[in-house]
Amino acid sequence: MYDVRPFLLPGALLMTVFVVKVSYLQEPNATQAFALVSSEELGVTDADILRAIRPLLATRSVDRAARYLKQAIPLEQKIRILRTIVSDATGFTDEDTAQLILDVANGYARFSDEQKKLFQLFLAYPHLLKNTEPLYLAVQNDYNETVLPLQDWAAEIMGQYPSLKKELAALKFHALIRAADDDDLASFQKEVARKGIFPNDATELLWYIVSTGKGAVLIPELQRLQARIDDKRDSVTPLIRAVQFRFVPAIKALLAAGADPNMFVDPAVGTSLQQAISLAYEAKDQRIKKTYQTIEALLRKAGARE
Repeated sequence: MYDVRPFLLPGALLMTVFVVKVSYLQEPNATQAFALVSSEELGVTDADILRAIRPLLATRSVDRAARYLKQAIPLEQKIRILRTIVSDATGFTDEDTAQLILDVANGYARFSDEQKKLFQLFLAYPHLLKNTEPLYLAVQNDYNETVLPLQDWAAEIMGQYPSLKKELAALKFHALIRAADDDDLASFQKEVARKGIFPNDATELLWYIVSTGKGAVLIPELQRLQARIDDKRDSVTPLIRAVQFRFVPAIKALLAAGADPNMFVDPAVGTSLQQAISLAYEAKDQRIKKTYQTIEALLRKAGARE
């Protein structure tokens, strides 16, 4: 345990030294400073860290486990620990483990070598690619620093791994994601004409759009490409997700594409209309409340029923 406090140097020069208060055997909190010395310099072993995080693995606390690994632990040590988590019966599902890898990668700079080394774990353990949807996990959990790098990495290595061609292809939508981010329908159409896109991949892109608030202009084209407009994931449909995010252009486009406003996946979440009513009621900001009321009117006009 270290406690180095700011101090005043002679000559009235204020030297700011970060308060370093870290124990690798206790979970870091939101206000705790990260260590200025690495775990290896402190003599913290892989076994020490694994012993500390095993209770979180048993309870599937992905974000809390990632918080440990985002401390001042050298990359190679992080990778060894992640390999142990994948190999051992820890309580984590494949999706939990894939999410943990992506969360840790999200702590590094975009397109960095560190991110690529972490992505290589998907090749070392191909069942993580076959049994999960890493791109969707990155988008869903707002790992914004990993979305484009993950696609670039997949496109770069796809030719070297023919047995994983299908899985890597699902990650490589770099140009299509950029078109969605820029609301660039012409570029999207050009890229699809050049490379094509499978219905499952079009559905992935639809989820990206409704989860990020960008690219609603592409939704009619995605419908034409057989994206599943009423796909169901994590207790919602794309329409419900767009309602939750107050993404009005996407809501209009989805309804025009035939999305069912009365569909629900989870009774605890309800339909898109029930979500709009509930979120309007909960909103404190009058502008947000008014937006949900506008959404409610759109849904009722499209045939939504309470």
